[in-house]
Amino acid sequence: MRLMEFEAKSLLRKRKIPLPAGCLHTDGGAADLRFPVMLKVQIPLGGRGKAGGIVEARDRAEVDALIPKLLGASFRGYTPRHILLEEKAGIRKEFFLACTYDTIAKLPLLIFSTVGGVDVEELAATHPQHVFKRHFSARHGLLPHQAREVVSEANITGELMMRLASVACAAADAFLAYDCTVLEINPLVLTDSNSLLALDCHADIEDEALFRHPDLAKLEKDANRFHAETASSDFERRAVEIDRMDHRGVAGRMIEFGGNIGLIIGGGGASLTAFDAVQHHGGSPANYCEIGGNPSVRKVQALTRH
Repeated sequence: MRLMEFEAKSLLRKRKIPLPAGCLHTDGGAADLRFPVMLKVQIPLGGRGKAGGIVEARDRAEVDALIPKLLGASFRGYTPRHILLEEKAGIRKEFFLACTYDTIAKLPLLIFSTVGGVDVEELAATHPQHVFKRHFSARHGLLPHQAREVVSEANITGELMMRLASVACAAADAFLAYDCTVLEINPLVLTDSNSLLALDCHADIEDEALFRHPDLAKLEKDANRFHAETASSDFERRAVEIDRMDHRGVAGRMIEFGGNIGLIIGGGGASLTAFDAVQHHGGSPANYCEIGGNPSVRKVQALTRH
């Protein structure tokens, strides 16, 4: 499950990671914000800025004029239901900070870069000297000395190093506490007033762990979070219901196609390979479907009948 920016930032707020002053347009707090403010459409995808979904407003009149336009527009296949308003920050330096899992080492991984912002992935690929990584324990989290070592490797010292390390530890805590597969702060900025702020954040939550987080599971079922232009079919929605029978394993990640060969295959890589093989030999798949993680017999039986 992918959280939208304001949802992901609520996880950071609970770990006392500094955020810009802001509010949703429906919360009535805009009057307390200092202009200029940034209006940010809330959809479960990145690339909003390039799509025109992040704009600046210099006063209340501009806010009132922009919000209906943003809510009525489409951004990368989604129509937003929420607009996040945040005070514009004067940026002195941008950083990138993320936690994810290294599937080879089977350990959580901290990624820190002295370069953040738009297109950071491409820049990191061409200039790996700006990227610093450190595995940490899923049981004990990212220890303070580990965080300081990573930041120090980027030639950052003194008080700023300590503050960045503190944010890294807090982000790692949130990553583990909420069963994230990815928790990314980009950019994490040093402002003109020498403050650190998490300007943007996205988080992906492991679907199989949602039963441990009822508040997040409730969000997933909220049809008013956003509107996707490509709606799920009844066939796909029924498969999701089957997968939600219980938390054990995956049995219901289904995408419907127009073919006549039904596929129920174990493993993400094997599913894609088998799907391609069927097409290569002239077959026409009726669906893509992945099962894995030892789902219950009841779930697999229901999916097969479906």
